[in-house]
Amino acid sequence: TRAGGRDHWAEELDTLGVTLNVMAHAVQDDVNQRARAQLDLQEARDQAEAATKAKSMFLANMSHEIRTPMNAIVGMTHLALQTPLSAQQRDYLGKVQSASAMLLGVINDILDFSKIEAGKLKLDLAPMRIDDVVNDAMMMVRQPAQDQGIELRCEFASPEILGEQGLIHGDDLRLGQVLTNLLSNAVKFTERGHVTLRVRFLAWQPEAATLQIEVEDTGIGMSEEQMSQLFSEFTQADGSTTRRYGGTGLGLSITRRLVHLMGGDIQVESKPARGSCFRLTLPVQPARLLGVTLARDQRRAALLD
Repeated sequence: TRAGGRDHWAEELDTLGVTLNVMAHAVQDDVNQRARAQLDLQEARDQAEAATKAKSMFLANMSHEIRTPMNAIVGMTHLALQTPLSAQQRDYLGKVQSASAMLLGVINDILDFSKIEAGKLKLDLAPMRIDDVVNDAMMMVRQPAQDQGIELRCEFASPEILGEQGLIHGDDLRLGQVLTNLLSNAVKFTERGHVTLRVRFLAWQPEAATLQIEVEDTGIGMSEEQMSQLFSEFTQADGSTTRRYGGTGLGLSITRRLVHLMGGDIQVESKPARGSCFRLTLPVQPARLLGVTLARDQRRAALLD
């Protein structure tokens, strides 16, 4: 009886061993499958990133190659318009100049977008005055606004910006590009009324500050669905927008990426037929503090030497 019992237990142990072996193999197979799937996923991700990088490099190179002759066309057309011309010739060259400037703007958008995608766009930080950047951006859109009969307003809601506190450390070219993009869009999509650029400090301390800039218009406005796609690449509010107003759909995507590169954020409020308000918030550093800190560090280095 005892021998029979031992045989019974032995059989059960053998069966259990076989079952455990089967389970172990199944677990190992599952682990191997997951590993292969993870490897395939990583491979697909690497291929997608390589394709995106190649696309960005191609667009950057292509845009650069096109921009060089386009600059020549714009420049030579400008010079030709300074010479004696018949009315018909002046009209033709004026149209060439206008079309060339529009095409150059599209090329510049693609070039900037490609640089951002490839991670090659860097900020060039230096002392700058906020009011100078604002005035330059306003100057860029003044003529289009006048041509459309749009009132262009500028409000410094924090008067300190016009004083010493208005000197900050940043990239004036890229901040100016952001403001020009927002103002140009506002003017383009506003058929009557006004466009207002409003600048204020939300907070200011000697070591750091927060700058808020609003671009408000009385234009065509947007629905919630349109706003949800607003900052997507190559996208505009709807198909009719491209046909009616033109553009690549890259301007606001570039604007948001530049704002994020500067450590800031951008939001929009809008209602159909009631206008839009783009609001960006940027952390900035007063330039005077940087100069004092640099001088102190240089003195400390000299003492250590």
